[in-house]
Amino acid sequence: MMAIMYSLSVRLTFRNGTIGVVIVNGDAYLKKIYITPDSVKLVSLNKKYKDITVTQDDTLKYVGTVVFLKNRRNKYVRYV
Repeated sequence: MMAIMYSLSVRLTFRNGTIGVVIVNGDAYLKKIYITPDSVKLVSLNKKYKDITVTQDDTLKYVGTVVFLKNRRNKYVRYV
């Protein structure tokens, strides 16, 4: 299992496609975030994991935006 290294920035606003940390129904996720008129879609960066659609029945807490991720060559890549 590969550990993901990231740097987190707490921001109040973000754009569609931002990589962020969110808590959905008590579980934390690191995913790309897309907002639609009726839901929030959390897209996994790893195809081994399913995408999540958050609806009005779920609880969602936005923790922060990922500003750097460490890639497979152990170099930090800026995302924001």
